[in-house]
Amino acid sequence: MTWDKLIARALVPFEGRIGQLDKRAGLYLDEAQEDFSLYTKCFVKKINIYYYKEKSHVTLPNDFIELADKPIFRSNVLTKAMSNSFDYKRSLDTNLVRISEPCEYYIEDNRLYLIPRPPKSGVLTITYVAVPKSLRTLTGMKRFRFDTVVSEYFRVGDVIKSRVGASNSTTTTATVQRIEYMDALEGHVVISNITNGFTNDNEDFFASGGEADQYALSYGTNWNQFIETWNVLGIGGLARTKGVQFDFSDTEPQIPDVYHHYLVDYVKAMIHQDIGNGQEYQNHYALYVANREKARSVVANKDQGGMSFVADRLGIGSY
Repeated sequence: MTWDKLIARALVPFEGRIGQLDKRAGLYLDEAQEDFSLYTKCFVKKINIYYYKEKSHVTLPNDFIELADKPIFRSNVLTKAMSNSFDYKRSLDTNLVRISEPCEYYIEDNRLYLIPRPPKSGVLTITYVAVPKSLRTLTGMKRFRFDTVVSEYFRVGDVIKSRVGASNSTTTTATVQRIEYMDALEGHVVISNITNGFTNDNEDFFASGGEADQYALSYGTNWNQFIETWNVLGIGGLARTKGVQFDFSDTEPQIPDVYHHYLVDYVKAMIHQDIGNGQEYQNHYALYVANREKARSVVANKDQGGMSFVADRLGIGSY
């Protein structure tokens, strides 16, 4: 269900004030989606990271909450390490961690470590519970396909720069708003704040920032050497555009479609609270909480069949 349809549905009880409440309803929808997804853990993402050989760890995505499945590296399923994190990090600091095909992983703070360190580069797949980010109010966004990821991956919020032509010009920039992986090391990226570029096929682009920019300028046209050094340092994402960009707008929530209309009661509840309708606030918030709880149970027991839900009320007389 689109954002516009959800807003219209939420504002049915407030017909005389629809023009005044649209913006408020939209903000409450964003709030509801985040609350619903965090509580139910229904929003799950999968990302593929180019993990360079002998590296100890990768930084987890900005929207990471917890793993939804075991990580996979070079087609091998990893198990959670049982060793003490302090001992592992001490070994890491003193270069005592052996290099071999990884069989375990360990998470601390916002980093995921592979144990042992891999002797070969490869694809690390992470499936995780995420926090959805609404792009409903952003304009001027573009979406393009990327492939040939040769270093790490791109995070939401990264400023990326493109390498245009024979020289290593880095005057074209944009901000990453969303990443959608298709397979292995290719997918789609949604960008905003675009100064130029990202319009050509086979256009190299990378995650920008102090050290990264310095290396990009230093290597000029020696792109292969640049990639090798970039990976050794683990600076960030590096990939190539595929095809051309298209206009993009965020038309609907990111959580699964089946849960979209459960957000409506949250919006109704908050608006009723704002205008002093205490009883209707309690009624709609109770419906929202009931559906949220049942959705959480469904997500936690996916293999045990579906469940019935409490419908949000659209009938005349009680809102």
